[in-house]
Amino acid sequence: MRIEQLKYLIEIDRSGSINEAAKRLHISHQGISIAIKALEDELGVLLVKRSYKGTTLTAKGKYVVRAAVEFFQKIERLNNFDKHSEPTMRGTLSIVSTYFAAERFLPSIIIAYYDRYPKMKINNTYRVPKEVILSFAERKYDLAFLSMLLQDTKSLSDAMDLTFVPCAEIKTYIEVSNFSVLAQYQSISINALKNYQLIYNCSTETADAQKNNWPFRYIRGKSVRCEASPRIYRELLLNDTGVGISGSSKNMPLKRQDEDIVMIPVRDAPMYYFGYLSSSEPFTISAQNFLQLL
Repeated sequence: MRIEQLKYLIEIDRSGSINEAAKRLHISHQGISIAIKALEDELGVLLVKRSYKGTTLTAKGKYVVRAAVEFFQKIERLNNFDKHSEPTMRGTLSIVSTYFAAERFLPSIIIAYYDRYPKMKINNTYRVPKEVILSFAERKYDLAFLSMLLQDTKSLSDAMDLTFVPCAEIKTYIEVSNFSVLAQYQSISINALKNYQLIYNCSTETADAQKNNWPFRYIRGKSVRCEASPRIYRELLLNDTGVGISGSSKNMPLKRQDEDIVMIPVRDAPMYYFGYLSSSEPFTISAQNFLQLL
């Protein structure tokens, strides 16, 4: 039995195709087929089933994959022991997230992660929600973070074999100048905002990509402005040019650092959730340690 044979079997399970596995591993179809056949002969069991619909693993094949994944995780743990035999994480953790998740939730977690694992490097890429989901489904990143309505998550498991794991409830707030006439309200209805221009702190490209997602689909017919620059966004609010739309979880402060901008809860906006995506593929040790800090 060779390490390469186990890696081939894991990749076949991930991709559902020997051809696709061969492409991802940069080897020939014949080479990966011969290796798997040799592993089947050695173990004396059938590991894969081939049909016109693709390649699937047998029950024995899935058992071998689980055992192989556990084996590689143990090897990773051994590689992360330093000369004093204390576990020290090394390497790179690749994260993809939406701009909202990157701004509101991840900074404190990343700081805590660096404090605990100073030899790790984090590559954090920002994308619109659709691209976050697609890139994680294609296994381009170790972790993916975004915000979603729970009613929208069923299609993930149906179409992509992904699961959305919620971590925090998010409520909708408006942001206005402390001198705005709206600043006196303890809460407000989205319908009451119809005469105001709504401002999102994002680019028009991001807004266009999210037009069918929360919160854009709930404010159709209203005047909306998108402003990518946080500085200009703040100036618009302070000049009472429009009403900012934002979100916050229960354990986040309802006021920004600027006391001249206040946040007011929106009563009839849907609750949504911040969380991460998972798949049938186990998380790496470095990703598991990051998730423990949530």
